[in-house]
Amino acid sequence: MPTDVIYIKCCVLASQIPDITNDVLQRSDIKKIFANTKNINFDIEHQRKYLSGIEIVENYINQTEEHIKGTMIPPGSWIMVLAIYNNQLQNSIQENKIRGVSLRTALGEAVNLTDNTLTGRIEYKDILNKEEMQPESISFTSDPANEIPIEVMTYEAYTAKNKNRRTGDKMINEDSENSFWRRLFKENFTAKNTANPTPQPTSELLGSVDAEEFMNSMIESQKAISKQTELIQKLVESQTKSADAINNLKIELEQFKLNLSDMKLATTNTEETTEPKEQDTENQEENTEEIETKPQDAKEKQNTDKEQDENKEKEKPEEKHTAKSRKPVRRLVQTNQEQEEILKFIANRSYENFMKN
Repeated sequence: MPTDVIYIKCCVLASQIPDITNDVLQRSDIKKIFANTKNINFDIEHQRKYLSGIEIVENYINQTEEHIKGTMIPPGSWIMVLAIYNNQLQNSIQENKIRGVSLRTALGEAVNLTDNTLTGRIEYKDILNKEEMQPESISFTSDPANEIPIEVMTYEAYTAKNKNRRTGDKMINEDSENSFWRRLFKENFTAKNTANPTPQPTSELLGSVDAEEFMNSMIESQKAISKQTELIQKLVESQTKSADAINNLKIELEQFKLNLSDMKLATTNTEETTEPKEQDTENQEENTEEIETKPQDAKEKQNTDKEQDENKEKEKPEEKHTAKSRKPVRRLVQTNQEQEEILKFIANRSYENFMKN
């Protein structure tokens, strides 16, 4: 296992990302430049003192989005992975003196420029036919024009970097899983500074922040949030089921109340229909009693009237004569038949008066 080597991943040309001079290359332009690569050398800060102990491990145009030390690299960019055996270069990288790479290209004889009088350093936007650009050397620099950092890896980290990590039944790519937190870390904690070395990321709440620790903590918290969301969804489902059961119970209770009210109305109607019959029977009984009592009262009254008349007749003194007429008065002797007729008349009159009252 090699122990005297480090690996760096770098972006030589970035697609659709403007550099510090607002120079932008498209995917088609980068592929034309990449196709002209033959023999390429490495130096430091474009000094043209070419270095040894550098080996190209990977050299490709990425087809999908990738990340280098938290920076998103769009598809169509030129990416390299280099094995560094040079001790001097290793020390400069580990001391953070080297933070990026810069490409130097030569121009062919058939190059077309926007202004043919241009000399010295010519920007990409001034070259009309990009296929005339010929990569010559890659320089390690502390101030890369594309502002994309390099990612330093050990042998173990490089050989394990493309392994997929299984979580349950899902295959999750480590780069895609960490992409969100790397972008968040870069946007909120990493400051761009092309003149001075990049300071250690800081936060007002956390103080000095380590990028890997920060990303790991964010990933773990994201996993915890996903579990909590699943639990919340299950709780919501159970609550909806219980709410539906309660609503069904309410509906059944309302139906039961309606049935009770209907039963009460039916019983009240039957009672009302039976009560008048009972009252009628009671009135009939009272009337019969009155009818039965009325003749008895009339007979009793007739008897009492007879007794009173007889007593009156006994109490009358015998009249001999009047003071005016000196003639003797004849005694009026009533027969039994006349007395009975009188009594009947009186009884009938009293009964009629009684009935009128």
